[in-house]
Amino acid sequence: EMLDRAYLYQRRSFDSQRGGFGSAPKFPRPSVYNFLLRHWKRTGNQDALDMVTTTLIGMARGGMNDQLGGGFHRYSVDEFWFIPHFEKMLYDEAQLAVSYLEAFQITGNASFEETARRTLLAERTSAGHWVGELSSSALSTATAVSAIAVMACRLPHIERTAYELLIDGGLRWILARQNADGGWGDTDKSLSNISTTMLVRAALHLAGRAEGNLAAMKRAEAYLDAQGGIAGLRRRYGKDKTFAVPILTNCALAGLVSWKEVSPLPFELACLPPEWYRFARMPVVSYAIPALVAIGQARFHFAPPRNPL
Repeated sequence: EMLDRAYLYQRRSFDSQRGGFGSAPKFPRPSVYNFLLRHWKRTGNQDALDMVTTTLIGMARGGMNDQLGGGFHRYSVDEFWFIPHFEKMLYDEAQLAVSYLEAFQITGNASFEETARRTLLAERTSAGHWVGELSSSALSTATAVSAIAVMACRLPHIERTAYELLIDGGLRWILARQNADGGWGDTDKSLSNISTTMLVRAALHLAGRAEGNLAAMKRAEAYLDAQGGIAGLRRRYGKDKTFAVPILTNCALAGLVSWKEVSPLPFELACLPPEWYRFARMPVVSYAIPALVAIGQARFHFAPPRNPL
């Protein structure tokens, strides 16, 4: 009965036209695909198999699938699998390869086997093995630098030295990877985007290193202006606040934008059971709830509403 309920839960959120589950942004969910394939095997429910194959075909045909370099980007910004978030995770590649291979074994569709083969080979090094590099990302490094800087500034001066070394090392790595257009991409192989560039700018200010890197900051500001600034960031994500609100929170902590630009989030709703979130119609994806609760509290602290209740 529990497995049948899990199937029905996935069935309700399935996009029957484009594949995938829920609305934008759309993430690959290999564990869900594997569950549905086993549900099909156990029950013979053709819908369970069709949900997986429709999704795998949609991802393979869309922009999430790197048609040139191979492999899959982390997720699709839109609901059509068209606009990728230019970041790749080795654990995603490995799990998706399993999903495509199992779909091939069940259906005999050669395109699934070919996609799995290209996905695995694309991530192999010239030495013939696979290496994970989660830290090789301006996005994650800027976020880490910001967090360390906010924490370190509250420590006694004598205790800051070790953290200052971490901050300097992170910023050296980031500054060496600024793109020619003045921005930064999610990884050192990615095109610039407004989100990562805003996070890097905030990290430099929070760390107190902006004035010492004026040339890089000037190029970054020019890039952000060309992308539309705050309006451009919001335009990129539309109604979804999962990413825009955390990015603007970092900027507000750095004193670069007013806290009024950070949308207040109903963090009190986190006390509800997770299965109730869809009824609350929160404009965020559920996996990000813990981080967004903290952001909602920060916004409440720095820009309290007139009615605190």
